[in-house]
Amino acid sequence: MPAYELFLSQKELAKLNFYQMVMDLPPNERTCARFADQLRVSTTTIYRNWQTITNDLHQFIRPNEQPPKLLEASSAPPEHDIPAARYAVYLMRHSLVGDFLRSVLTHPERTLDDIAKAHELSTSTATRRLRPLRNFLAKFDVNLTYSPIGIEGYEPVVRLTLSQLIWQIDQDGVTLFPYVEAQAQKVTRQLRTAHLVVNNCPFLRVQNMVTIAILRNQQGHAMPALPPLHKILQVTGYNGIVGTRTEFVAKHPADTALIHLESLLIGNFHSEADPDLQRLLQYHNKSNSASWRLVSGITQRARTLVGFSGSHRNKVLLANMLAVTVVLEIIDHKVPTFDPLALGGQRPTSPALERMLRQYFATLPPSMARFQHIASSLIVRYIPLMTSVVNLGVPTIGIALDPEQEQQVYSALIEIARSVPSVQIVANPRDADIVVTTRLNADPRYFTLAPHSRSSWLALEKRVHDCVGHKSGLAKRPEIAYTVIERGEYSNEQKDEKNGASSPN
Repeated sequence: MPAYELFLSQKELAKLNFYQMVMDLPPNERTCARFADQLRVSTTTIYRNWQTITNDLHQFIRPNEQPPKLLEASSAPPEHDIPAARYAVYLMRHSLVGDFLRSVLTHPERTLDDIAKAHELSTSTATRRLRPLRNFLAKFDVNLTYSPIGIEGYEPVVRLTLSQLIWQIDQDGVTLFPYVEAQAQKVTRQLRTAHLVVNNCPFLRVQNMVTIAILRNQQGHAMPALPPLHKILQVTGYNGIVGTRTEFVAKHPADTALIHLESLLIGNFHSEADPDLQRLLQYHNKSNSASWRLVSGITQRARTLVGFSGSHRNKVLLANMLAVTVVLEIIDHKVPTFDPLALGGQRPTSPALERMLRQYFATLPPSMARFQHIASSLIVRYIPLMTSVVNLGVPTIGIALDPEQEQQVYSALIEIARSVPSVQIVANPRDADIVVTTRLNADPRYFTLAPHSRSSWLALEKRVHDCVGHKSGLAKRPEIAYTVIERGEYSNEQKDEKNGASSPN
């Protein structure tokens, strides 16, 4: 589920939804009068609400950025808008729920009454704000405590839950825990150098996992016994490539194992040529493990019953499903998951796949019955991976996708990019004309895309348009049939007399 629904109050959600509504329109159509008419309120109300949002944006925008404006139809489209995802991160970070989660890790002596007073709320209102999160986590036997504050449950599940929730509010690169940042960065570099995390897992994401481990250890929340680290590395395909074991690994093998498993749980395999992918598949295929039999059986059933395409990159799909299965089998508990913020709550879904998966798990033979109690956690992760069936388009401009993204985000971008004219998806960013990412703190040379924003797609198509002209050496750019604004869709569409391209004002 979208995590922001657990973080934000109705007032905060209204601000985020209004901002997204504005971002979904080209800049020259963002007028107070339009939104007042659409929402059936006065233009004064729209202006006042937008001023509140603008004040929020000024708290986190970069020096070279300006907040979008509500104007009459006179402004030219900017190169790119501030994605709604960045605004969502800011709102979640400053929400009562965000404060509660940070305090659990840094000030566990606080009570809910303390947090409520800091937000100028009553304790009963604060309790009501936390109820959606509390009810959701209860499904995974994770409980919130209020006096003092805390999160209780099976420690690996608690840490995976905290890691995902904290990642929701610090994925834009803001430092939430400065006094452990240097230590977390050092350990993260060591784990990556030793090949103890998946290559495509972003540095900041791993650092977030390490930070959770450090803070929970400082508070005395010990990890239970997991299988030995070398056994875990064997079943994940990493045993033969791990480098020097550092002090952190030697002192905290269970913490290291969980961090390793979480980097796999994200699902970051994108290419059949990935050595990590090949080792994982080779081990489980050769050993005919229970996880391998489960995943192979599911993909075969999907092709038969719901028309799942056999032309999909089967190894990529198998590896990501297998990684999820292996991790949850080792943890042996249900683990919550939250939709990537970049997708704006639009998780890929398929009712036919879900029905097939539930039936499949319900009819597992006794030798596979151990997967049934974690079936819901597996299914919710399988579906977005299995719906990502793609056919690559005709080449003109090479677009690569930032590999440091979750597979369901990666697949969603491929799915949508098929409709962009003159585009070929290429595997290696070094071979691409444009590298597209949804990460909020990515390399500035990358094009940061908000997949659910019309203006963001317009900006990408403009970049493709310019690349076509640049590669062909044309002073006049060839016309591209934009996928977002169809010819004649807007009355103010004009013919550009200079270059003959149809473009919105």
